[in-house]
Amino acid sequence: MLVEFKRSTKNPWIPNWYPKYDKPDYILQYTFAQMIGADFWLLHHEQRVPLEEGRVSFFDIKEIDESQSEYFLHFKKRAMQLPLHGDISLDSVIHSHLSAQNNNDNSLCCPLCGGKIKHGRYGYYCERKSSGECDMAVGRYYSDELPLDVISSLIAGIPAAYTSSNGRKTTLSPKIEVNTYNDTTSHRWKKRIIPAAHVIS
Repeated sequence: MLVEFKRSTKNPWIPNWYPKYDKPDYILQYTFAQMIGADFWLLHHEQRVPLEEGRVSFFDIKEIDESQSEYFLHFKKRAMQLPLHGDISLDSVIHSHLSAQNNNDNSLCCPLCGGKIKHGRYGYYCERKSSGECDMAVGRYYSDELPLDVISSLIAGIPAAYTSSNGRKTTLSPKIEVNTYNDTTSHRWKKRIIPAAHVIS
């Protein structure tokens, strides 16, 4: 298993960080991992050294599309809390987490907290939302309920489009944004803004 550590040196930090830069390095490392038969993961942490309790994000790189300029990485994003106490090392926590995720690879995980995504009366949601441990609106965009294929695509790091309740086609980015309303903070998928084409006369 090949794991590269990525660190935010400025905002946005977790959970807003997205593997957008260093494309040549990712391609090189992914190719090398393929040559030796290993998985390639990115571990993202905040500016501080991740040797104390804190949240990190894992990006399980499944494929690289070199034709894409920004969304060239196809991945599964998971998040976890690092409970580093006593003799528990960072290496052992990472190994345990990745092994558990690989053994349960068919299930979708919340990109914010790593919880399982379930389906209920109001659509898909993170299992930790009801207990107040997670505020990610994984299955909705405002009042719109997102279908499973759109959610799966976003978790894989690929933008996805759906038809909103007002009949308009809306494209979402796999990035996550923070929404604050009436002193309440929540996280949701970010709308992808596609620049208008320049017409040369």
